[in-house]
Amino acid sequence: MRAGGILLFPTETLYAIGTNCASLSALAAICALKDRPPNKPLPLAAADCCQVHALCRTESCCDALFALWPAPLTVILPLREPASLPLCVQNAQGEVAIRVSPHPIVRALAAYAPITVSSANRAGCPPARGLSTLDPALCAGIAESGLPWGMLAGSVGRSSLPSTIVRPQDGAIRVLRTGVFPLNLLREAGFSLLPETWGFDDFFGDCMQKTRTCPHCGQALSLYANPYPTADVIIYEPALGIVIIKRANPPVGYAFPGGFIEEGEFAEEAARREMLEETGLDVTLKGLLGLYSDPSRDPRFHTLTAVYVGTPKDVGALKAGDDAAGAAFYPLDALPQPLVFDHARIIQDFCEYLEGKRPLVPLERSYRMREGL
Repeated sequence: MRAGGILLFPTETLYAIGTNCASLSALAAICALKDRPPNKPLPLAAADCCQVHALCRTESCCDALFALWPAPLTVILPLREPASLPLCVQNAQGEVAIRVSPHPIVRALAAYAPITVSSANRAGCPPARGLSTLDPALCAGIAESGLPWGMLAGSVGRSSLPSTIVRPQDGAIRVLRTGVFPLNLLREAGFSLLPETWGFDDFFGDCMQKTRTCPHCGQALSLYANPYPTADVIIYEPALGIVIIKRANPPVGYAFPGGFIEEGEFAEEAARREMLEETGLDVTLKGLLGLYSDPSRDPRFHTLTAVYVGTPKDVGALKAGDDAAGAAFYPLDALPQPLVFDHARIIQDFCEYLEGKRPLVPLERSYRMREGL
């Protein structure tokens, strides 16, 4: 790697392809092999915080952030001297995505200088978790590049998620990609979290409007980062309590059932469909409890949810399905923990409804007319 070679090696997340961060020929080969666009810089790994301080301007960060390293936590930081590194590892603002890895192989490889750590797979192909699952076409392409290359055997982390990516911003932390590093550790370290709004591909901009170039026709396109609309239902049976599901996907924990509103659906339709998919219950919606749009309510990205109150037509049909690993009725005073998202606060609003302190909003008129309600 010091001589400009390419290496395939294990990290705390997945198998990576990398080289030293100043080797132009190897960096160009990696970008070409991965079909990685030039506006998506390769992330870096450092051996320790001293390397990060020497390479980047860290005045915008407090020591509490660096105290979380080594960890699968990638931080966007400005370079001290952007001209010192190739453009394929930095964005137009002279920033890099860098972390101090807890994996001993990665830290040993970066002991001489920071290295690139990008997942060892071509665009659109699954990432590798071991030598046996490396893409043969990727390995053949590396061999054909004429550069020295090799592979290191070793174990990767147990999670299939990539690193979490964040950007320090005005004393808070903006989440750019939710990954294996738990966001609650950032909160416990005293950071306020700004929501993930766009994703790693676009971690360079902070504006809602994004300009992209079509790879086919070259035309400039304007895209917008908007909240994702969802619908949830608090399914209530007085003798049993409310339905809570155990989530099968991150964020892992307990929640009331719900999901994304699909194009062409009323929010009420989406709510009933999601209940059938996740719980097997056909529900009658009684009304809207409220709209919840706190940008930090979902650690993955910004969602806006319509929460309904409903009753099941047949409680015996309850069965976990789709994204739910389990589903059951729980009394309101014995709910399982942890409740994810902002569901604990929403359940407080639901209790106010039961106490007669909070009325439900009627279902949308057009939906009621269509359903004959």
